[in-house]
Amino acid sequence: EMGCDAEYVDDVHEELVCAVCHLPMLRAVGIHPCAHAFCEGCLVAPHTGVALQECPTCRGAIGSTAPSYAVRNVMNGLLVYCTHTARGCEEKVKRGDLETHAATCGFAEVTCTHAGCGATVLRRDLKAHVAKCEWGLVTCPKRCGERVPRGKLEKHKAEECVKRMVECEKCGTKRKAEASEEHRKRLCPDREVECEVAGCGVMYKRGARAEHMKEHAERHVELLAAELKALLERTAVMERSIDWN
Repeated sequence: EMGCDAEYVDDVHEELVCAVCHLPMLRAVGIHPCAHAFCEGCLVAPHTGVALQECPTCRGAIGSTAPSYAVRNVMNGLLVYCTHTARGCEEKVKRGDLETHAATCGFAEVTCTHAGCGATVLRRDLKAHVAKCEWGLVTCPKRCGERVPRGKLEKHKAEECVKRMVECEKCGTKRKAEASEEHRKRLCPDREVECEVAGCGVMYKRGARAEHMKEHAERHVELLAAELKALLERTAVMERSIDWN
């Protein structure tokens, strides 16, 4: 990695500028024996990744290299502008603290934490965005226990919530959706059902059961009598087939 191209508050002295990348030195390394200093990354050939054997300035042989802490301390103490100045940050920090500041800077762009959103906002605006984000999970106010994305809450309340009120398409009465199936199968007075008397086959509205039973009482008796007679005949046949000895 080559020099640091941060925007410095004051001009950087030329002795602190790397002769290879022409940027203020980053992780300065000193060469022995010539004592010239460069960015740590600038002493590696860019295409091969092999360490340079000659000093880029004097072309003398490189005997050894070591971190130049004196230069590093000076560089880290220089004031630089926040990398998010274009978005409005006016902070000036020491270069050594730049990464720490950038990690908490309110003008840095961050991604919404809600799954499915993906919106990018300034860190200082994140809390407000999250509070109204369409993808933020909210609890259904009808107390069904479901948590749904805020942007889908109205659809949930109108079409999916088991606590929503629904109207029976037959009788027009209203009840909670969770009770609608029982109403449809067992309670709706206007839903047609088949007479429970075997052989009758008449369909009538559940609410008209008493009327149907009264109107067809004579036929029901005949059907029940016929069923009883058939049962007795089957029983007699079974008894005759049993070997009682």
